[in-house]
Amino acid sequence: MSRSIGAAANGSGAPFIAAASDYLAQRGLQEASGRDPEEFRVVSEIVVRLILSCLLTPQSIVDLDQPAEARAFARRYLRPLLLEDQT
Repeated sequence: MSRSIGAAANGSGAPFIAAASDYLAQRGLQEASGRDPEEFRVVSEIVVRLILSCLLTPQSIVDLDQPAEARAFARRYLRPLLLEDQT
C-alpha cells in the first residue's frame, strides 16, 4: 500500500483527499460547462472517497483486480456522478 493511501487509512488522509478532490474537480470543471462549481467539488470529494474505499478494501462483489472490470465499474457507477448535473 502506498504511503499516501496508508495515511488516508489511518485518519491523517485529509490532505490526500483534498488534493485528489481538487484535482478531479479542476479537471471536471473544465469540461462541465454550466455546472455549479461548489456542487462539483462536493461530488468530486465523494468520488475520491469511494475510490479510496475500494483501494483500502478491495474485497467486493465486483472484481476490481481486473482492469476491464474496474473500468466498467467506474463507467457505470462513478462517471454518471461526475457528468450529470444533480440539481
